Amino acid sequence: MKTPLIIFLVIITTFTSCKKENNFIKPRYEISVNESLQIRLGSNASTGYSWQWTNKQSVDIVDTSGCTYIPDNPISFGSGGIELWKFKGIKKGKTTVKLEYGRPWDANSIVETKEIVIKVK
Repeated sequence: MKTPLIIFLVIITTFTSCKKENNFIKPRYEISVNESLQIRLGSNASTGYSWQWTNKQSVDIVDTSGCTYIPDNPISFGSGGIELWKFKGIKKGKTTVKLEYGRPWDANSIVETKEIVIKVK
């Protein structure tokens, strides 16, 4: 009786961990000048895919103070993880940060986009 339950749990765990959902962000943020915020985006560095800030050149309200990849399971290659993006308010205003998930060298590989509105007060 325990064997079917164990098999069921293994199958559920396998399928639910295959796709990394990007449900770590809100569509809008409000921060002060010199204040920082962190955005967590699901990612899998082993595939060559990563998040890119596509409109960085036209944004002067915030800047990034770094992006770090954190694997879900560092021992298991290909397990996926998150990219932790840190943004800092530079001056007062409101802007939209546009992010794309794809392979940086392949413009046709974009599989997901996010737009985040940041108001700096």
